[in-house]
Amino acid sequence: MTAPSTPSFSFARIWRTWGLPLLGKEIAELSVRPRTYVGRVVVGVLMYLAAYLMFADLLPSHSQSALGLLGRGRDMFDRLVLLQFGAVYLFLPVLMAGTIAAEKERNTLVVLFTTRLSPRTILMEKLLSRLIVMGTYLLLSMPVVALTYGLGGVGQDELWATYWMLLVTCVQVGMLGLACSTFCHTTLGALSTTYVALLVATGCCMPINPYVILNRVGRSTSNMDFFAVVGLHSFLSGAFTILLFVFAWSSLWNRAFATPRNFLLEFFKGLDRIFQDMNGLTGGIVLVREDNALPADEPVSWRETQKRSLGTARYQFRILTAIETPLLATLVLSAGTDIHQQRQLADVLFMVLWPVSVLLIAVQASNLVTSERTRQSLDVLLATPLTGRELLSQKFRSAQRLIAVLSVPFLTNLGFQVSWESNQQDWQRWQSALDVTCMVLALAVYLPLAGWVAMWSGLRFRNPMRAMFVAVVGLIAWTTVPWLTVGNLPLPFVHGLREALSMLSPAGIVVIARDGQLFTLPGHGWPFVAGNFWVYATCLWWIRRHCLNNADRYLGRG
Repeated sequence: MTAPSTPSFSFARIWRTWGLPLLGKEIAELSVRPRTYVGRVVVGVLMYLAAYLMFADLLPSHSQSALGLLGRGRDMFDRLVLLQFGAVYLFLPVLMAGTIAAEKERNTLVVLFTTRLSPRTILMEKLLSRLIVMGTYLLLSMPVVALTYGLGGVGQDELWATYWMLLVTCVQVGMLGLACSTFCHTTLGALSTTYVALLVATGCCMPINPYVILNRVGRSTSNMDFFAVVGLHSFLSGAFTILLFVFAWSSLWNRAFATPRNFLLEFFKGLDRIFQDMNGLTGGIVLVREDNALPADEPVSWRETQKRSLGTARYQFRILTAIETPLLATLVLSAGTDIHQQRQLADVLFMVLWPVSVLLIAVQASNLVTSERTRQSLDVLLATPLTGRELLSQKFRSAQRLIAVLSVPFLTNLGFQVSWESNQQDWQRWQSALDVTCMVLALAVYLPLAGWVAMWSGLRFRNPMRAMFVAVVGLIAWTTVPWLTVGNLPLPFVHGLREALSMLSPAGIVVIARDGQLFTLPGHGWPFVAGNFWVYATCLWWIRRHCLNNADRYLGRG
């Protein structure tokens, strides 16, 4: 008789005991995708470029010694921590949005339910798989962290506390994205909901934001008080994460087979019922009558603008009213203030309207073709005798209508600005005319350019979330990277050189015009305006021509 063998310790046996099959599947799938490694390279390049631009004013010049950096590691560390938290808030929702929603879109979630995996296990392994990927992104910044720590000014306890807060934030944001992914039916809806929830939470809970705690509380309190605040924040974040997990756990089964609902459309329909009830007091006045006639020559355009609820004139008017009413109220209330305060208010309104408008146009234009692929209705459109050029041109009509609607608040703001500055001196009137011309050309060129860039992204990428993300990130990079790079380059002093190079960014000429610097350039800025918009009008023409000429290839007609 042989003696019983002593059980040996091995990771393989632990792996077989605990399982984690879904985690292994997710990691294996992510590891064989080329875009995983492309994403790491892109994130690494962007992170090191952003770190260089943020450290540019702290790095020594040629006339200074490198020893002057000793003791300045704290300032560099604070900026690096801000960059890392920004990367978590920007990239982690993209990783989490498709965890459950993509399974619903592929009709594979029911396959997971047929396995022995419990809903709790499914959620935990999905969350852990994306947190591992996010951890690899954050590891790319470790050489820069070592540099800032070696320069002095950052204590070891503070370093560990910072990364503990970063870990807590990753788990919390990841759990929020996972909860939104279980609640929403599409990846695009989950991503949009996650970003909106993050914006609301950041605005409402700014005093307990982890970066605010690290940057302000850490400097103004003792070590014991600082760690007490960190512990309290970790406890509150953990409690909120548990609530999100319970919500996702209950929603995983309940929302798996629920009928998709368009909450925005239901909201607008509720407004319609209220307005119809109120319309009895006004004698039944109808501002916008919907045309129910069948299409004659452009059926796809008719379908986009007449049969898509959010593309009809009635709902576009609702969106315009929601934006225009507070804008008019703000401008009217500021009519009695000083001219400088009025101009500052106009500048703030312009800076708020621009990113919101570009984001709305990019989301809608990138979703024009990908939504047809998701609903499996693109093959029906391709079976019609319309050419690819005609299909794209008619599909873009709804985006053109949105561009026209979003241009109204800009023109309203410009109208008030012209009325405020009508009594100024002659040279100030010329400056105002230059600013107005610049803004009108920006509306005519930049907004359609953003729409066609997003349309190209929707043609190039089949996944709606990926197409929208590439369009939005591409537009942000195109806008910010040239502006930040030129601002930190050691350029020789040539009047107008820095301003001319900053106009490589679409936002460059708008920012310079709103700052009043455009009129001080050679030729009072008119050559810069003509050159800038000629270049970007050419870009618009080329991108539109490229999309239309290659429409059949992008749509899959061969």
